[in-house]
Amino acid sequence: MITSKRVRVSRRPARARDTLVGINVALGSAVVVVAAFASAVVPASASGVRLALVALALAGFTAVAVDVTAAAVVTVLAYLVLDGFLVNELGKLTWRGAPDVWRFLVLGAAAVVGLGIGALHRLVLRRRRFAPLEAWANEGQATAKTPMTTKKKEWHGA
Repeated sequence: MITSKRVRVSRRPARARDTLVGINVALGSAVVVVAAFASAVVPASASGVRLALVALALAGFTAVAVDVTAAAVVTVLAYLVLDGFLVNELGKLTWRGAPDVWRFLVLGAAAVVGLGIGALHRLVLRRRRFAPLEAWANEGQATAKTPMTTKKKEWHGA
């Protein structure tokens, strides 16, 4: 098996179980495209529902991936897919000012909420993993009913 060292720009070193950013971006792009197909069934007059479907899919992806770089890239891709195929319906990208800013803010907020939920979930799992060990280590303290005392006759000063 060929191995190589991965370089990450973040503060923490890469671990063996980390997924590469490119793979996360590819998976996120697939999630966004599937969400766009699902929201294309909704009538064009309900653009808020279409936006909500794509935002929920984006939040779900970022909660699972918990990768800030991939979340940023997929958020931009989600906005481009939303604007090109769900707002304009012909793949043409346009800028409409305030409505487009709000759409991008909703997608960005969904990505941030998903990242927060995913990070919190990982934190709970990490703490829960060590809970049996902590319970075992504290078991003797919890069952001791009387404090430990020594009798002066038995103590030899050693």
